[in-house]
Amino acid sequence: MIKSPSNVFHCLPSDKMLSFRDLRDYQMLPTLADSDPEQARKKLKDIRGYLVVFPFFFLCKEKLALALSTKERYLPISVWT
Repeated sequence: MIKSPSNVFHCLPSDKMLSFRDLRDYQMLPTLADSDPEQARKKLKDIRGYLVVFPFFFLCKEKLALALSTKERYLPISVWT
């Protein structure tokens, strides 16, 4: 079983947030690190090394394209990738 600090802290970005509303609601939830620091220390004690999770669906329900009225829209896409 992989232990993750995401249940202790709010790790962002995450696939749990599909829209800005989900993101706002998730950020309003108290973290275990804030509500029960001693329990958070116990959970983190067993974690060793690094685990990087790449979220595939973070904000997938949002339209993130630049609007025509923004000056960034006139730069080539290669600048942003």
